[in-house]
Amino acid sequence: MVDQPERFLWFTGTGWTAIGSIVSALSIAVLSVFNYLYLRAARKQADSAQQPFVAMHGEYDKEADVVVVHAVSQGSGPAIDVHAHLEFQPGAESGQSEYSIGCLAKEEKFWFRIGQDSSKLTSAILRYKSMSGKRWMTTVKLIGGLTIQTSVSEDANSTDPLESFG
Repeated sequence: MVDQPERFLWFTGTGWTAIGSIVSALSIAVLSVFNYLYLRAARKQADSAQQPFVAMHGEYDKEADVVVVHAVSQGSGPAIDVHAHLEFQPGAESGQSEYSIGCLAKEEKFWFRIGQDSSKLTSAILRYKSMSGKRWMTTVKLIGGLTIQTSVSEDANSTDPLESFG
């Protein structure tokens, strides 16, 4: 007569070994997914901690009787590779509407030299990157050179900051 292997809850020792291996593999898979989600959340939080925001402001200068326009970095991190495209009303004499500003540290300003055409400035698009390489775009609507509306969005469609200024 052949000895029957010992059983515990309907499984043999070999069966319990197989079940233990499967449970171990599943626990590794679950921990891997958990780690991936944790690292993704941590990266998103780190990106938001260094999020740039470039705004555009106009201030009236009584002595010169012009609106002085400047871009300022107001986010929680520096803005890198900043480019600006300014649009004027028809008939404006300003020759330059494209500006390559470079980098703006937090609270740093860039003054646009527009002169008398500042009152004819109607809109501006500012494109820039964060330290992590994420692209951002600020769209500004102006009346008489003074800001009336600002919106910020991720600039996912552009690879070259000047390509859509065209």
